[in-house]
Amino acid sequence: MHATRTFDGEQMCIKRVVTGSSEARIVRMLSSVPMMFRGDPANHAVPVFTAFEDEENVYITYLVMPLLRHIDGSTFKVVGDAVDFVDQLLDAHLLPVKC
Repeated sequence: MHATRTFDGEQMCIKRVVTGSSEARIVRMLSSVPMMFRGDPANHAVPVFTAFEDEENVYITYLVMPLLRHIDGSTFKVVGDAVDFVDQLLDAHLLPVKC
């Protein structure tokens, strides 16, 4: 779901995940300032600005993240973009994640 942040007009993306799921825990850990993952060049995770539980269903949590690109613009325009994409995929599979 797309949204607009009111104080600066920045476009956001809201993702629905299962409360307490591995995905929710990992993305919040990678976005946490005390863990210092945000400044690590090997961290290609999208930062999570905030998370909140659904008011009617405690099993659903919403993650608020920046909108990086629109889905219809997902083709690579230059070879370097494709190489960067593959490099990030390989980084993700080679780096151990401790949760």
